[in-house]
Amino acid sequence: MSKIAIASIAILIASGFVYLRVRGKEDTAESARAIVHAYCERTPSYVHDSDYVQRLIQDHHEAAFERNFQLGGRRSRAKFDANMYLFDVFTAMQRRAKQDGRPAVAKDLSEAHVQLQLDRVKRAAAR
Repeated sequence: MSKIAIASIAILIASGFVYLRVRGKEDTAESARAIVHAYCERTPSYVHDSDYVQRLIQDHHEAAFERNFQLGGRRSRAKFDANMYLFDVFTAMQRRAKQDGRPAVAKDLSEAHVQLQLDRVKRAAAR
């Protein structure tokens, strides 16, 4: 086999690994956003102002996720700090709601975050 063929195969394999890593990141990001959304849906604020709450999630999810996800390297796995992600996203959404003059939404988001944490602890204890 020529050196060009070997190099082409190596590039193809490396591209496949990069694709799988990025795909895993996208799946993790969507799962994390879905969990936040599910807990926000349970709040009274969501019933009255779902568009605003959805916009908060949309505006703050990506930055919080990027801060707490490490893609990993050749010899290390991707790492996602779910606890810090949840803290970051809910804190940012609460801060924004307060800035926008919506203290009831901020309070509901705080309560949703606490409930999410309690549910995670219960699930971990049940294992």
